[in-house]
Amino acid sequence: MCPECRADARFHAWRSRRIVTLTGDVDVSRAYYHCRACQTGTCPADATLGLQADALSPGFRPLVTLAGVLASFADGADDLLRRFAGRRVSAGTVWRATERAGQEWIARTRAGSVVVPSPPQPAWDFTAPDQTTTIGYLGLDAFRVPIQHPDGTQADSRMLYIGLVYTPDKTGTEYVTDWNLDQVCAGLRQRAIARGFGRVDRVIAVSDAGNGLEAGLRRHFDDGLLCILDWYHAVEHLHTYARAVWADEATRESWVDRAKGTLYDRGGAGFVAWIRDQPLPSGTRPTRPGDYSSGTSTEPFTGPITRRTVRPGTTSGVDRRKPGVKSSEPG
Repeated sequence: MCPECRADARFHAWRSRRIVTLTGDVDVSRAYYHCRACQTGTCPADATLGLQADALSPGFRPLVTLAGVLASFADGADDLLRRFAGRRVSAGTVWRATERAGQEWIARTRAGSVVVPSPPQPAWDFTAPDQTTTIGYLGLDAFRVPIQHPDGTQADSRMLYIGLVYTPDKTGTEYVTDWNLDQVCAGLRQRAIARGFGRVDRVIAVSDAGNGLEAGLRRHFDDGLLCILDWYHAVEHLHTYARAVWADEATRESWVDRAKGTLYDRGGAGFVAWIRDQPLPSGTRPTRPGDYSSGTSTEPFTGPITRRTVRPGTTSGVDRRKPGVKSSEPG
């Protein structure tokens, strides 16, 4: 039967095709069928054997794709595959195989498929460091990616969203990525369910509180989801406050070091209490509303802590585990 129009397709001839495998090139003969109704031909055995347009065997293709992920397509073709298997293919072949694998993975993810590790992983351990509760973590961030047209000219950039689900000690971690925020948040929910988030005492989402991230997470989890600000961006606000108050760099850095220690040791609520008791230098005034808090409040630095990171019943609103959303502190 013709796969295009469902009419009768008749056997026409045997056709040979060269396939690139891990151990060498192999010539494979397959039955070729032709459809008179739509004038198309097909070799049904190709699908059975896992053959695609790239001429790679189903055993060699994952290795080619891995090389395309680990390095540039040229280096993957010229260097990594030689080391892995003593084989060489063109950079174009590595590119096409990697792109196709990525498209197939995105399609499966959007269809609700969750990748199952092989061999199977043990059940995730969500025990918090204090040993008294269990916590499942979500992470979400967005990155602006430069884009170019096929002719090499610059195109509008796009936002790439990267999410992850993980345990307190990160021994269990899985990533989700897509150009669409809701697709990523939906994928995070699927993975959270699959990895056992339904049995934890609390779910915590860590992000930089960027535009739409927390709202997207709450759409796909629940309105009461605890969202906290990651350490990198909390410290970034300390630097912003210090620049608005002190002109001397040494004084600024000294204050930031003390503020970071207070934030780390006392958490968000304790830090807010501490900073409210800090006197400003004589004659210091904000030059415009919001100087003390990056535009989120007219009070010194209370905006990001109270609005973004502290929720009722918590002692600390700042995540100090640096869960991969951002991991370095601004200098």
